[in-house]
Amino acid sequence: MNLFKSSYGETLLSNRLIAVFFLLIITIGMSFGAKNLYFDNDYRAFFGEANPQLDAFERLQKTYTKIDNVQFAFEPKAGSDASSVQILAAVEELTELAWQIPYSLRVDSISNYQHTEVEDDDLIVEDLYSYADELEQSELDDIKNIVTTEPSIIGRLHDPDHKSTAVTVTVQLPGESPTEVVEVVEAARNIKDEILKKHDITGYTTYEVEGNGARGLRGQGLQTEKNVKIEIIMREEKLSDVIEEISRTMFADFALVLYVCDIGVVRTEKF
Repeated sequence: MNLFKSSYGETLLSNRLIAVFFLLIITIGMSFGAKNLYFDNDYRAFFGEANPQLDAFERLQKTYTKIDNVQFAFEPKAGSDASSVQILAAVEELTELAWQIPYSLRVDSISNYQHTEVEDDDLIVEDLYSYADELEQSELDDIKNIVTTEPSIIGRLHDPDHKSTAVTVTVQLPGESPTEVVEVVEAARNIKDEILKKHDITGYTTYEVEGNGARGLRGQGLQTEKNVKIEIIMREEKLSDVIEEISRTMFADFALVLYVCDIGVVRTEKF
């Protein structure tokens, strides 16, 4: 065995130029196939061309159009509500900025909600409000009444108890690049940060954008077999109201476990 190793090494050393030459030839030959190597993030790669589920899904998208959403949700501070001038102004500005999100098709909010009023024999259709900072109290009262009585707003864009309001951006991804989702998310985050800093408010951004990333498909919804854990940190005086609301609206329809415990928050400046 040692003799074989010694002979092999001596052969390479004595013919090193030839060995290097053949190694280069082999490397170049193998590299011709490298042009066919690529990362495929498309979920279709996991299915055959004749897969019935994939075929049905693509026919559904062709018929009804593939649409995804980004939603910005505003939460009023203690002692205020989602119909305050501060929130209305932020919603109005965000509604305009949201058009900067790539691939956006539509932006919906209480600000640009098309409200119809009757004036003599004319029907006037216009945005629910504009220039929120200049609204008078009577106008604010009208807005508060409208957002809690319009069926197309209640529960979709605005909470009937004025606990939150939302701006929803409809996007349509062309599906030509795996970075499309990243573009949408980054734009949404930048807009969120700008609004929060400028208006000194609290808000949340939720993404329902389907796409293909480095780890594969990211869908819009939760799989039926998955569980979700939500942890909420709040003051004790708000606890009873939250428990009552969850019990009233969710216990009857969801397999839900609710528990309460005391915690100690280290980074208190974040809450």
